[in-house]
Amino acid sequence: MKNLYLKAGVAAVAAATLSGNLYAAQASGSAAALVVTPITVTEDAAIKLNFGDFTVGTVGGTVTVDQAGGRTAGADINLITVGATTTPSQGQFNVTGDANRAITVTVDFTLAQLQDGLGNSMPLAANAADVYPTALAAGAATVSVGGVLTVGASQAPGAYSTATGGTPYTVTVNYQ
Repeated sequence: MKNLYLKAGVAAVAAATLSGNLYAAQASGSAAALVVTPITVTEDAAIKLNFGDFTVGTVGGTVTVDQAGGRTAGADINLITVGATTTPSQGQFNVTGDANRAITVTVDFTLAQLQDGLGNSMPLAANAADVYPTALAAGAATVSVGGVLTVGASQAPGAYSTATGGTPYTVTVNYQ
């Protein structure tokens, strides 16, 4: 009798297991991906951030360049325009990528400074008035960068740049 009950129990479990599979359903899921054109950012070699020629007195001050290349001076700075050896200009960067995509532009001046190669330096900062593009219309955009140069009191005369030991600023562009 025990053997009969055992066989009946095994048969019942097997039937229950099989009957559960009779009601199972299955579907396949789709997947897709789109690899977009990578963003490239290059500095325009002909249009680099340049604060131009100026003199400084005993107080110091700032020279500000806007996104159109215009400049203003603060405190004890005298801008030289006649006979200047350098032309003030904004920095300009060319951006390419996937057409009509939204972008974010970040300009970082955190450690940026100009140096004269003799141990003298002047820190750079962002121009708070700068506004950057938000999309790659037709797959391209131009990023213009202004800046603020802080000139120390009685700053040593000379040619200052990021190429003579200074630290450049960075422009980063990302898709949103």
